[in-house]
Amino acid sequence: MALTGLLLLSAVYIYERKEVKSVTAILIGIFVKIYGIVGLTQFFFIKNKTKFILSGIGIAILFFVLPMAYSSPQFVIQCYSDWFQSIVEKNNENQVLGNMQDISLMGFVRRVLGMHPFLTLCF
Repeated sequence: MALTGLLLLSAVYIYERKEVKSVTAILIGIFVKIYGIVGLTQFFFIKNKTKFILSGIGIAILFFVLPMAYSSPQFVIQCYSDWFQSIVEKNNENQVLGNMQDISLMGFVRRVLGMHPFLTLCF
């Protein structure tokens, strides 16, 4: 629910031409759960793309560095590295044709057609 709210908030901020607030909502969603990356699809509706990109880079750096205020930089970097590795492993598990864990359009089409390497590139 909260992620949906952040995406809607981002869309409202885009409508109101508040690019910094919009990218902040998107980045909160991305840093909390990777699905927040869907908010970047709203990029095409932004009038001031340069401001959006530059503020997005700045806020992303801030969000990356902020946890280092109460923890060591090595720990934060290791956490993000482990998180990325976990996502890669989960994706590899989902690409097995007999696995019923991949509950998505891509997984459905992959199981029906039995063509996982090709379809992964298409999606």
